[in-house]
Amino acid sequence: MHRIAATPGGWNPDISGIISIEQNPGSICLLTPADTEVQTLAASISSLPANFPTIRVVNLLQLQQQLSIDNYTEKVLSLAKVIILRLLGGRSYWSYGLEVVKAIVEVNDIALFVLPGDDRPDPYLFSHCNVSLSAVNSLWQYFIEGGVDNLANGLKFVADLKFKTAYNPPPPQRIPKIGIYQPNNLKIKKNKINKSLNFQVGLLFYRAHYLAGNLRAIDALCQALEDRNLKTIPIFISSLRDKEVQNKLSSFLSVSFSQENTEVATQLLQNKENTQIEILIDTTSFSVAKISNFETVSLWQKLNVPILQAISSSSSLE
Repeated sequence: MHRIAATPGGWNPDISGIISIEQNPGSICLLTPADTEVQTLAASISSLPANFPTIRVVNLLQLQQQLSIDNYTEKVLSLAKVIILRLLGGRSYWSYGLEVVKAIVEVNDIALFVLPGDDRPDPYLFSHCNVSLSAVNSLWQYFIEGGVDNLANGLKFVADLKFKTAYNPPPPQRIPKIGIYQPNNLKIKKNKINKSLNFQVGLLFYRAHYLAGNLRAIDALCQALEDRNLKTIPIFISSLRDKEVQNKLSSFLSVSFSQENTEVATQLLQNKENTQIEILIDTTSFSVAKISNFETVSLWQKLNVPILQAISSSSSLE
């Protein structure tokens, strides 16, 4: 049985008391700050063998109080055989928890993977692991590429390493940093108003949602725009801080495809239609650059269209 503590969002000190995560112990424990990663792993469990080691997953944002960390460590983590810890922002992000985890793995024969929460290497985080650097890097690559299949294979890799199984998973499969998403069950209006205008809306959202299948909000946005006679071009991206992603996005949304643009056309649209947009909806919170890096802000100037921000809440529904 695989149990996941999937309460979305984080701890709010103004309204929350002590948070207690109720889980039975499991062989493999994953702690991650990303709801999308929790969702992806939940989806990947169905593809694992029936006798696979038990898995426990918790959103790290639910473990922000020392008492909560101590309680979860004693009841769940101390009885695990593998702990995978994903940290955004380095050691300071969860410094007390990291020290507690390091203490228990030393006395309980637990394999510890401490991985960055993004695709930027962090030698200091890697130094806290008690498995080989090559094994740490291999598992990290599965998480970097993401998606249901990669996470399932990453878990199989961990099982082979710790439990001496023989799943022999394939290496991580690369998924593009930027690509077109085809909304599920989109209902196209038969009699569009002002069809000759071909008014198109760009819609940006994080690749992590695409990989996790967390797309109901994007599907709903696309349908609402279609209902208003607007053609939507939904595009998933890894991060707007990535210069390669910026360049491809700018080329893709600003020009008609020609022979010189075949690489972008092949990767993103598989055709040569004009993808000039009239407006852009961004759900990625405009996270394009540090305040001192003016170069990346020029992306919006290159697109030269009105931009609307659609805020994705990380809070619970309540």
